[in-house]
Amino acid sequence: MTQPTTSLPATATTATAAPSTSRPGTTGACPLAAIGGGATEVTAKPGDFDGNRVADTLRAYKLTGQWHLRVELAGGTSGGDLVVPDVDPATGLKAVGGFNIDENLADEAFAIVGSGASTTEVAIFTFTNCKLARVTANGRTIVFVIGATAQRRSGLSCVTGTALQVLSATAPPNTGTPFTASRTTFDLVGSDLVQANTSPPEMYGLDDPRLAPFARFDCGSLSLS
Repeated sequence: MTQPTTSLPATATTATAAPSTSRPGTTGACPLAAIGGGATEVTAKPGDFDGNRVADTLRAYKLTGQWHLRVELAGGTSGGDLVVPDVDPATGLKAVGGFNIDENLADEAFAIVGSGASTTEVAIFTFTNCKLARVTANGRTIVFVIGATAQRRSGLSCVTGTALQVLSATAPPNTGTPFTASRTTFDLVGSDLVQANTSPPEMYGLDDPRLAPFARFDCGSLSLS
């Protein structure tokens, strides 16, 4: 699938992070209209999107030809709704759930936006002051490609309340050549990812169990299936 998005290379230039600040919690009412009739391909997963330790719902659906991602705070009458334009029509938009990757108490929202023959594409969203916003990298829309091909491995790992790690491993087309692997850590500042560091490259053979995370989605109990 071709999308107007940017993958996040492990060799990206290190950026200087802004001073770390907690995003303000969502306060007050967030009026949310009912979806209404005609919504199709609905998926829903839990998360704590306002940080009050009460389970909320992340819902994805299609309505009048548009894909929507929706946070429904506990009770279902408050939250936020966002149209997501860059969704693979063959895959559709699917809710994955919430996981906290920054120092704010609220979870970030994860959703599947596309897939390939052996990969899954994931986008992340923040929910602040009644609004969902797409997580970016240096201000540009970003998807995370997770999976494995003959010469490439791509993984994503969440560090609770701290950071996000992009795992990347590549090998030349020669059979039996080890993979060169590295992990790049990003801090979430507002809704933008800022690179913190990249690990030194390591070499792993195809059968090395240490290579497995480099094709895996690892964010707590969240699942892409």
